[in-house]
This record gives sequence, C-alpha cells and structure tokens, in this order.
Amino acid sequence: MAFEELKQRQSVVWGTGPYQNVTDTITDIHERVIKRLEPGPGVKWLDLACGTGAVAELAADAGAEVTGVDLAPGLIETAKERAQERGLDIDYQVGDCENLELEDGSFDVISSTCGVMFAPDHQATANELARVVKPGGRIGLANWTPAEKGLAALFRIMKPFQPPPPEGAWRCGTSTPTMAMAPRTFSATGPTFFSLPSTSIPAIPARAHHPSTTASIGP
Repeated sequence: MAFEELKQRQSVVWGTGPYQNVTDTITDIHERVIKRLEPGPGVKWLDLACGTGAVAELAADAGAEVTGVDLAPGLIETAKERAQERGLDIDYQVGDCENLELEDGSFDVISSTCGVMFAPDHQATANELARVVKPGGRIGLANWTPAEKGLAALFRIMKPFQPPPPEGAWRCGTSTPTMAMAPRTFSATGPTFFSLPSTSIPAIPARAHHPSTTASIGP
C-alpha cells in the first residue's frame, strides 16, 4: 500500500468516531503547549493535525491568527462548527502535513498535539514544518516516545493483529523521528523547539477503557 493510499484511509478512519471524547482526555497537554508557545494578538499560528480544534481554539481565544489543518474532512467539519458556536475566527482547512498548500515562512508558531506523529513520512513532515515556519519561529510538538507506557504501549499490543504499514512508514509506538530530524532539517530556519515534562494517563482497568476507546477512536 503506497503512502497516499494509507493517508486516504487515515483521512476517513479518524473521522468515523466522536474524536472530541478523546480530545477531552488530554486537555493537560493542550494547556502545556499553549503555555509554552504563548499565543497573542498578531501571532500567526498553525495547528497541524488539529483534530476538532482544541489547541486552535485556545490559541485563537488568546488573540492569535490561527490556521488549523487536518487530513480528516470529518474532523475539520466538526472544528468549523465548534469555532462558529464559540465566535472564533479560525481558518480550518483539509490538508496533508507532508504536502501543505501554504506559503513559505507564513507562521510565527506551529503546534501539533499527538497529531503529525501519525504521518507515515516524518522526513516529509519535518521538511514542511521547516518550509512554512518563519525564520526564528517557534515549533511545539507533543508526541509519544518509544518509552511511553500509555497509548503508545496500546498500539504496540495491537501491532501483531494489524497489517504491516508500507515500507518506510512510521508505526505508532515505535519511535518519533520528526524531532530527531530537527537539527539537520531546520538548520536554515532556526526555529525554537521545546520539550514537555511527561504527562501521565491514569491507569484504569482495560474493561473500563474499552467502551470509550472503541466508540471514539477511529483507528
């Protein structure tokens, strides 16, 4: 399966469940990203793999000029509805973080919270981040790591029961190379990166976790 076919499937599957239920469980991560990236009036902000708009809404509420991009049309539609209900002016677009239809050097800040890490081609994603951020801009990515014992571990458990991804595609729960590629990919633009302290997901019995997971997470 080529990357394009994989991404086409991803664009559908992520929108098949009420993803907002998942978003509501990681609000602490959203708040940390917002705090470190400091949105404010006049700041041009791009939230990639924005989902239903949790981080984009917080940034816009603080005065930033926000663009949100996600691969899943269903999630973008929900995000637009939420923005309208809240009176927020956010430019939501369906798009691919590996091939953004955005101008070079357009944004002061780029964020992605448990988002672009799902892209199959992390080098292409890093290239696009470097292209659309302004020189000296700020990039904040909240990603799982190989040692993560929560959801990433769950994906590792599911691995034997899933078809293998295309050769060269990233698989959840293995590694997060986007940040590892940063030194060579972003040397020209020189953006500021930051890392977040570990966030813990409360341990609950699998039987209790199963209903919400199967009902809300598309994959």
